[in-house]
Amino acid sequence: MRRIAAALAAGSSLFGATDALAQTAVEWQSSLTVGVGVTDNIANTPPVEDGAPEGTVGPEADAFATLGPGIAFLFESPSITHELAYAFGLNLYFAHLEATAYSNSLSYALRAPVGEATELMAGLSGSQSTLSVFNLAGPARSTPVDASGGGDTVLVTATASQGLRHELSPAWSFGQGLSATLARTLVPDADDLESYVLSGTLGLGYALSEGEIGASVSNDTMIIPRGGGIGAETATRIQNVHTAQLSWRYPWTDEWSSSLSGGALVAYTADDPGDIFAHPAGSVAVDYLSDRGSAQLSYSHGAAPNLLLGLITLADSVTLRGGVPIASTGFDVAGSVGYVATRPYLTDGFGPPGHGVLGDAGVGWIPESAPLRLELRYQIVRQFAPELEPGQDAAATGIPALERQTVLVTATFAYPNPPTVGGGGAGSLVTVSAPTSDPDIMRTNAPRTERERDETERREKEEADERRERLGGHGK
Repeated sequence: MRRIAAALAAGSSLFGATDALAQTAVEWQSSLTVGVGVTDNIANTPPVEDGAPEGTVGPEADAFATLGPGIAFLFESPSITHELAYAFGLNLYFAHLEATAYSNSLSYALRAPVGEATELMAGLSGSQSTLSVFNLAGPARSTPVDASGGGDTVLVTATASQGLRHELSPAWSFGQGLSATLARTLVPDADDLESYVLSGTLGLGYALSEGEIGASVSNDTMIIPRGGGIGAETATRIQNVHTAQLSWRYPWTDEWSSSLSGGALVAYTADDPGDIFAHPAGSVAVDYLSDRGSAQLSYSHGAAPNLLLGLITLADSVTLRGGVPIASTGFDVAGSVGYVATRPYLTDGFGPPGHGVLGDAGVGWIPESAPLRLELRYQIVRQFAPELEPGQDAAATGIPALERQTVLVTATFAYPNPPTVGGGGAGSLVTVSAPTSDPDIMRTNAPRTERERDETERREKEEADERRERLGGHGK
């Protein structure tokens, strides 16, 4: 990003700004994506089933144009770092103008030291997106693998979050996080759906000579007002999930690392707290990161709010993501593949699973010394509705059968820094604000300048080397 501290320092004298403001540096990054594509299901519509009423509309194909500008500003002062980002997305269909989809996302985040051993993170974000295009907004390597209710309804979300990390000693650290999310689905010719999510997490970490072990407890509460969603037709519904886990992170080499977590969760509704459903919870991931590219293979099993369905769901997911440049040709390959089995939390517990598969791949080319990346991308998404028992209502699960294929050709311009392998620009469009209270995730996503990132990497490497030398490669 471009540093323009001198301009801010000169302007501060005109307004009587403080010395701290005069020391503020600004970095910024802009991007613009334009493209054309074709899809066989413009509104992400379920197929027409046998016996459907006459006139039921099924999937329709069309070509479309896409436009996506974005911009991000990062402000760094001696005491605090802020980031402000905005992105816009437009999918304009040629033959079905009524299916045209708009998306907007705006976010603000800060990171600030609170004393020598404490770091504060906070953020505000809002998004508006048409559900039919939510999985096309980001780059292929980060497409979400999640159950969807389909259709071309509009989802509006707003999230506020706060996180804290405190170094209790050279070995021990404490983390805390809170978040609150409002989600509203605007349904044409029907009542809108609404839900609220409140989340909190507490965690302890213990640094080893290599890696870290930790423990955490978290809570997710989803409030569905009366008439606001599935299972709340006659009364407000409050769903709760409590999760406790142990975790272990280990860097096997400078390029390869892994993480493992395991524990248990319990779920219940406030109107029937005696009917508790218990499940194991956990995840495992293997990561690769080097100058030659990045990749991650992961599996997770757990319960969390699903804003696309307006329910807490129990999900098993397997994903493989990555991006790799092809030697020095300027070409790169990036993408995601994944599978998810999703069980919605219904009025009588977790329902039967719906299944989804995703394949999303792009081949990109970045010309030498040009602020441009060209990409040819193909995406296929298939969702299989739950197999219901006699008497069960298919609509109650909120997971219809869906299939969609899309081919997209795009050009992404970025300035002052050029596009990167795998795509993704400044102020990347976030179609659904994620309701996370995990302080580790908040800390990873907290705003940092390029200088701060370099200093953090150097300091962490020096600390790890010192621990290995002092302790002979064993734990603390």
